[in-house]
Amino acid sequence: MIKHDFSVQNGETFQRTLYFKDAAGSVINLSGRTAECHIRTTAWTEELTAEISCTIQGDAGIINLFLDAAESAAIPAGRYVYDLRTIDANGAVKYYIGGNFDVFPSVTR
Repeated sequence: MIKHDFSVQNGETFQRTLYFKDAAGSVINLSGRTAECHIRTTAWTEELTAEISCTIQGDAGIINLFLDAAESAAIPAGRYVYDLRTIDANGAVKYYIGGNFDVFPSVTR
C-alpha cells in the first residue's frame, strides 16, 4: 500500500482522480472491482467519520474520489486516517493507498 496524505478545508468539495499503474507503467485494470474509502479518527476506531464516494473507470485504471462540501463541513477540524480498498467479484480485497486525512477549519465564511 502506498502512503499518501490528503487535506480539505471544512466546507470544501474534495475531489481526486487516482491513476493506477504497475511498476512497468502499464494500467492496472480495475474492471469488476468495487471500491471503498473510509475516514476514521484512528485505524482502530469503529465509528466512521465519513465515507468518500468512489467511482471506478475499470479499463482505464482510474478511481475518482468525491466528498461534497456539506460532508466535509460536518467533519470537525483535525487529523484523521483513511484508506482505499477494492474488492473483486470473488471477494479478494486489495488496499492501494492510505494515510492521514487532515481537515482544516474554514476562515472565510
